Amino acid sequence: MSYASLWKPAPSFYPMPNTGTILDISAGSWVKGHKGQMILNGGFALFWSIAALPNMGKSTIAAACCGAVLRAFPNASLHVHDTETTMVAERVERLTRLGMGAPSKYNRVPENLLSDGRMFFTNSVDYDGTQWFEMVKKFAKLRFKEEKRIQLEILNPQDNKPYEYFNPVIEFCDSFSGLKAESAVTMLAENSVGTKDMNMLAMRVNSGKSQIVDQINDLAARHGIYFLATAHVGASYQLDPRSPTIKTLKWLKGDIKLKRVPENFSFQTGNCYIITHFSPMLNGTGKDAMPEYPYEPGDEDKQTDLIEIKVTNQRGKFGISGVPLVLVISQKDGFLAYMSNFVFLKDDASKFGFEGNDRNYTLAFCPDIKLQRTNVRLKFRENPRLQHAAYILVNLYWMFTYWTEFDDDLRCTPTQLYEEIKAMGYDWDLLLDSRFWFMPIEEGKDIPFISAMDLLRIRAGRYHPYWYPKSRKEMGLPEPVDVDVIAVCAVPKESTGK
Repeated sequence: MSYASLWKPAPSFYPMPNTGTILDISAGSWVKGHKGQMILNGGFALFWSIAALPNMGKSTIAAACCGAVLRAFPNASLHVHDTETTMVAERVERLTRLGMGAPSKYNRVPENLLSDGRMFFTNSVDYDGTQWFEMVKKFAKLRFKEEKRIQLEILNPQDNKPYEYFNPVIEFCDSFSGLKAESAVTMLAENSVGTKDMNMLAMRVNSGKSQIVDQINDLAARHGIYFLATAHVGASYQLDPRSPTIKTLKWLKGDIKLKRVPENFSFQTGNCYIITHFSPMLNGTGKDAMPEYPYEPGDEDKQTDLIEIKVTNQRGKFGISGVPLVLVISQKDGFLAYMSNFVFLKDDASKFGFEGNDRNYTLAFCPDIKLQRTNVRLKFRENPRLQHAAYILVNLYWMFTYWTEFDDDLRCTPTQLYEEIKAMGYDWDLLLDSRFWFMPIEEGKDIPFISAMDLLRIRAGRYHPYWYPKSRKEMGLPEPVDVDVIAVCAVPKESTGK
């Protein structure tokens, strides 16, 4: 008998639904799928957070990421708990629904998530932090006893069978900084402002929240409840100027700290993103400035719509920390995953996968779609294939730049990948007319799937999409020789977080 046989082994991983942005590959890993595909398990962790100064887009990004989960899991549900009583339900519903992407034959988007029963709101008027968390635990016990698990397209490496888990239930707490435990609410109600007892409020608030944070990860993993919390940041003040500044998060710049959250919040979250940059996207300066990427050609609206945001993962348990990641939000249409991917490739990735010059260009996988600064938003908005292509290119760039121990036969340029797969007889329109997000097997069985790793394996002769209309034999190609992919995420020496 071995010592290990006495123990129940932990799961190799827990499912992390995709968001469609660089947040997936930067904090994810490849896992095997039930039909030979490779699936990126990354994006929406069981417990993660987005923090920023006020009015910097954290709730907008969070809502859209929730929408991406609802897209992939048609029976998932979203509970939004407003701790500051400032949310407008209809606005957040719209931002979440826009995060699901445009309706298509592969993507059912309801007219309204609230009336459809997939989303509901509560706030701190009716539920303080203690009551909110006790209600979540009550639901968790009921679902563990009564709810049937679903089979995911991901394989469980422990038995090589489809991963069985619950349909995601998302708890979106906006914000955790504003959450008050019952003891804090009682103190506020029973004491007057300025009294000595009220001076203990901050300690009482964080004590209760610390107890909640300590329980979240186990509760989430056991019951398939995904926790997403926003938080505030602000200046950190030293009462004693001679005391050294101690940072709980290594990559925070200057005297900045998370506000009104307990210390364990910074190390219990799987990913702790902090928005470090917020800038309108304009072409030109002063009164002559115009939108860098107008809504459509000829749009003369000078209002600031697109905002470039940079987030840094301060505490990443699934990938690299300290690397600024570009995201784009629209004040009109919320978080734009496709524009985030495009801007990252163009600016941060030095035009990786671009063909052409600064004024006229294409993406390597979509050479027939001609892009210019003034038509980019329109072209992406109208073409899901272009969106898929940009997402794949982001994944390729990140892997080739930041990952080590990567199989040599999988490395190539985007142009090589396109040309060689085309030469094999594959139709790129068919390949891109698919989804990149994993789903439950039942809901995803009729929807084609392709990932960046699948494309690399197709080129290397390791894989043929299970759904492709022609077999390799019909295409005059040898049968694929499937071998385990070696692709390990590691921090290279040049990654300094700057």
